[in-house]
Amino acid sequence: GGDWAKAGDRDPARVAMMLVLRGRMRYQMARPGFVEDMRAAVSMLPADPPTAMRARALSTLGNYVRLTPDIDEARTAAAESLAIARALADPLVEAEALITQFCADIDYTDDSHLAEVEKSAQSTGDHRVMLRCHVIKSHFLEGVGRHEEAVAVAGRGIELSREYGVARTQGTFLSINQAEPLVSLGRWDEAVTVLNHAMEQDPAVTTRTSLLVLSGWVALARGDLATARERLVVSREILNLKMKWLKTQDYFSTLWLESSLALAEGRPEAALDAVRPVLDNAGLPDDARYSWPVLITGAAACAETADSGDDLRRIEERAAGLAADGPLQRAYHLTFSAEATRARGVLDLAAWTEVAAAWESLGNPYYRARALFHAAEAALAGGDHEAAAARLRTAAGLADGLGAVPLGERVADLLRRTRTSRAGESSAPLGLTPREYEVLRLVAQGRSNRDIADALFISVKTASVHVSNILGKLDVTSRGEAAATAHRLALFTTDAETGQDTAPVA
Repeated sequence: GGDWAKAGDRDPARVAMMLVLRGRMRYQMARPGFVEDMRAAVSMLPADPPTAMRARALSTLGNYVRLTPDIDEARTAAAESLAIARALADPLVEAEALITQFCADIDYTDDSHLAEVEKSAQSTGDHRVMLRCHVIKSHFLEGVGRHEEAVAVAGRGIELSREYGVARTQGTFLSINQAEPLVSLGRWDEAVTVLNHAMEQDPAVTTRTSLLVLSGWVALARGDLATARERLVVSREILNLKMKWLKTQDYFSTLWLESSLALAEGRPEAALDAVRPVLDNAGLPDDARYSWPVLITGAAACAETADSGDDLRRIEERAAGLAADGPLQRAYHLTFSAEATRARGVLDLAAWTEVAAAWESLGNPYYRARALFHAAEAALAGGDHEAAAARLRTAAGLADGLGAVPLGERVADLLRRTRTSRAGESSAPLGLTPREYEVLRLVAQGRSNRDIADALFISVKTASVHVSNILGKLDVTSRGEAAATAHRLALFTTDAETGQDTAPVA
């Protein structure tokens, strides 16, 4: 502190430059104090007369402080930097300030500012500015669901990074922006190739988290839980270094992978534990874009947990405060609403059909297939077996093309069950629907709601709703009474060879 101040008295410009360099190094090494260095650098450079060096320091401060909750400070720094650049008629500093300002106030409903930024960056001919422009443009395009364009822009940026000898730094960061839309498009093999190549470059620690999360998510979707767990562990270790500040893209994405993995492993309570930090950290930069996937997973976990009313209420309250700007976030919002309804034991065919259409329009085959699966569940619950089967056949083709083994298995199992329940539809007695009859059969076997959910590929909450409906229709007050009624009326016969219950007696 004191030594820096004394040196600053003699040569403030030089000390400010050194502070900026140290701040950048601290950030790249995931060490705290990088924002403080940037602030100190700005404080050493007088506002009057305005200088290009102060404008650059302000732009750099804004670029880094926007990674923290102090987003207003980032906006103020970017605005002053831009004003100085224009007063000095310095196109390079102006382009840097425009990029920082765009990032601080990113608006996924309007790309007009992006065009201004791109034009300004191109006019400089400076490779650093051009690479930053490729980073923010590909990030924006993916954020609005323009995946193909994002892949192309990030790819051009990666080529530039190699040309200018910064493949390990800017190139690996751009690899995130190329892999993410490739994952969205279902081009998972290409995404994994990009991610693996980036990791081979030994990227900065601040870049690795997103690479690990994307790689882990693809592994999870393909059923490789061991690799997903390995990627999560390393990402968590890196986050432990970085927890002096919370970069939404890294922190929330890691929680998304953690909650998704826990849910895939049949641990919905652990999934909810991973979701809770997102509930407690509202208002971080780019909040909505990275919160929606975690909240969707949280709602899905509530559907698999018997007593999750408080968790669902908190998750819905958090979602109510999020924006849904642009087609990608609107698709997330629709998905969340349908999942929250499912968590209450209601399968809404119209809602899931709308979700599937939203993801289809964005070219995301995996999320479309998942929505079609839930739409088929809803159609089956309503007795429309043909509609259920049609959706499942489409979902099966999508899952198979992706190599999404777990989803494909769930789809195939539900398709088989759709055919089975259709065959016995006309003989369900006591005013029960075919699905309620299936549930009663399992209740009579002494199965829990969790067992029933696993057997019928429905949520625990939906199983609970079916049991409640059965109790009402049978005019009984407990599962034991329902089972006794089924046995007394000999609703189920037992196959002499297999020992399994068969179709209802006519």
